[in-house]
Amino acid sequence: DLKLPGIAFISSTKRFYKMASLAPYIIGYAKKNDDGKIVGEMGVESYYNDTLTGTDGQTEYQIDNYGYKLPNSPENTTPAESGDDIYLTIDSNIQLFLEQSLSELTANYQMSWLTFTVADAKSGAILASASNPTFNLNELNITNYLNPLTSYQYEPGSTMKIYSFMAAMENKVYNGSDTYQSGTIQVDDATIKDFNGVGWGTITYDEGFAYSSNVAATKLGLSLGRDRLKEFYEKLGFGAKTNITLPGELSGDIDFNYKTEVATASFGQGITTTPIQNIQALTTIANNGTELQPYIISKIVDHDTGKVKYEASRTELQNVASSETISKLQSLMY
Repeated sequence: DLKLPGIAFISSTKRFYKMASLAPYIIGYAKKNDDGKIVGEMGVESYYNDTLTGTDGQTEYQIDNYGYKLPNSPENTTPAESGDDIYLTIDSNIQLFLEQSLSELTANYQMSWLTFTVADAKSGAILASASNPTFNLNELNITNYLNPLTSYQYEPGSTMKIYSFMAAMENKVYNGSDTYQSGTIQVDDATIKDFNGVGWGTITYDEGFAYSSNVAATKLGLSLGRDRLKEFYEKLGFGAKTNITLPGELSGDIDFNYKTEVATASFGQGITTTPIQNIQALTTIANNGTELQPYIISKIVDHDTGKVKYEASRTELQNVASSETISKLQSLMY
């Protein structure tokens, strides 16, 4: 209004996230690159960048030497096309509950990283996934660019006993009422101990599972042998990507050869997995031995027409265990 020289406005665009602290690693973020285009750089924003981007429109017309449009000259206009709308499987209520629980934990305990994920056991849909460290999508105060759900490889520890015991049952080398001496076991030059160092005396293998006995897992692993144990882990999807539609997924490493490595692999040490691999493997427990594909995208919809271009559904990968094995494991886990 004052018509001050040198004062003007420049219009621009940027991505703004209304729920900036909710599932940032899953949603990811998009920002302008050097060409002025908004580009996804993490999470779904990155993985589906082309789907979300759309196409710019343009108008062609003739101008004079001064840059003005010539009157009555022909125009050729190509309208812009919106990118598609992507709907996630995330339930915002469950996600908020997880975020709050995570904040309480990290306020009271020192942890280098922490992740929670909730999946629909009957479909494989990821309903919530929260991690620490976390960040705000509008502030981009990021300390770690890796999504723990897919991009962290870690030793899974005793959760692998679910699958080494499952392998033993499927290969007919498991009798839960058989007994063994808990506490320690010598494997070549290594002494493997139960977590309390002394064990619980002579107990059954069923009791060994309940006590999370490394010795029980070791004896079963050695009975299976390297090939059968590794083959069963691979059948469950360990050592390979789940192909969930998020960027940067790692495969983990379940390469083991020597007797001591077979022993430690039976209770989740000396190998690495990712959280999403464990979610995938656990679906077998809830689906009578059938493994499900985990997924994060619910549907993709054409923004302009409302037409559903893609809709996810339960995807069965393979059956890895009998109903008898699963029923037995459910009882032991309980």
